[in-house]
Amino acid sequence: MPDDLMFAQAESQQLEKKIEAITLYDLVAVTLVNGDILLGGIFKHWEWNGHIVSLSCNTSEGKRFGSSYIIDIPIDSIADIAIIPIDDGSIPKLSPDDPRVQALKKLDLPTLIDLRVLPQDYPNPLASIICSHNTRVASSYGLLVGEYGEYALPQDAIPPKGC
Repeated sequence: MPDDLMFAQAESQQLEKKIEAITLYDLVAVTLVNGDILLGGIFKHWEWNGHIVSLSCNTSEGKRFGSSYIIDIPIDSIADIAIIPIDDGSIPKLSPDDPRVQALKKLDLPTLIDLRVLPQDYPNPLASIICSHNTRVASSYGLLVGEYGEYALPQDAIPPKGC
């Protein structure tokens, strides 16, 4: 952790309350105590443990499926976490014609249909900008950057009668 502290460390309970209000689709800014900022989404498989906040962002490839980066941030390095307000027209979204959206419609699961894209799946140019920035900041701050993979069978590998 750098010695040039600009902000005080946020309290654990305050961070927990802020994180509870953040949805999977929210782009957030995590301000570190030295003034640097990391961007991404709260890692969707993460649970509050009082010690680490896990932030996710896409790789510079900007693919929707495949790999994402996870940055583990000790809470004693965090000054604040805030949702970045993005207007509806600027939020990356899926096409209503996307095969996954169509599959949910066929299953009559309208409450599961949300066209917004998770921050860890943002396409380019957002993905490469955020990834480049985050990896530089995380490296200079000594934070662990891990890779999270989402893999699935390609559609042509599934037999017509199912698995």
